[in-house]
Amino acid sequence: HWAARTETEFAAGIPVMRTMAQALKAGGWTVPSQRALTIAALKNLGEVGFLYLNSHSAVWGPSGREQFSVMLDDEATLASELATHGDLDDGSLMYHRDRTLWQTLGRGHPPRYAATAKFVTKYLRFSPGSLMIMLSCHSGSAEAAGFQAALAAQGLGTLVGWDGNSNPHAYRAVGLLVDRMAGVNRFEPVTPGNRAFNFADVCQYLDRNGLTVTPGVNGGAAAPMVRFGSGFTKLAPVVSALQ
Repeated sequence: HWAARTETEFAAGIPVMRTMAQALKAGGWTVPSQRALTIAALKNLGEVGFLYLNSHSAVWGPSGREQFSVMLDDEATLASELATHGDLDDGSLMYHRDRTLWQTLGRGHPPRYAATAKFVTKYLRFSPGSLMIMLSCHSGSAEAAGFQAALAAQGLGTLVGWDGNSNPHAYRAVGLLVDRMAGVNRFEPVTPGNRAFNFADVCQYLDRNGLTVTPGVNGGAAAPMVRFGSGFTKLAPVVSALQ
């Protein structure tokens, strides 16, 4: 399953998503066409074996109620409030920043909704041995511990996240990770083509090639790619040497 923000700033990730979809389909996975990161899309995922999420995430929210959450595509409008008030009341959803009275009346630029750890507990379910790649800021940092724990409690086998500010430099690592596990040799293909490799071996390959640390942008710090949980091992049958 895919859940990626649709704004222009995430456009650089579209070719990687397309290549990942091709790789997974070639490996026998079912890849749904729905890719927007909306409340409805997340609620209707069903039991997930693989989830790639690309968005903004941070400790944010209305003043005094900040917590780690993931920004969604949905804006807090007068129309959307009818459908979301229950999730707002129980803390499954929150505004990513303060909502002014002017915005409440339907004027100005409203905040977006953000999914919290309670949203994970309420709506997400993962199959045994599942994998989630969460390409968003601080998804692998200590401030996301509650969110990480909620994912694990819902059955997630392994989470890949970023300890710091993620950015488009990470798309290459994600593309290679999925392609080399699927063994389809479509992302940065080599000759002769690689076969499928297990998760641990591909992570070591990425590390040897300097791709498990995402360089910072505009003078920012680099962000290591980190892993939580050992439930996920491979996408396809495995051979013994990786080019």
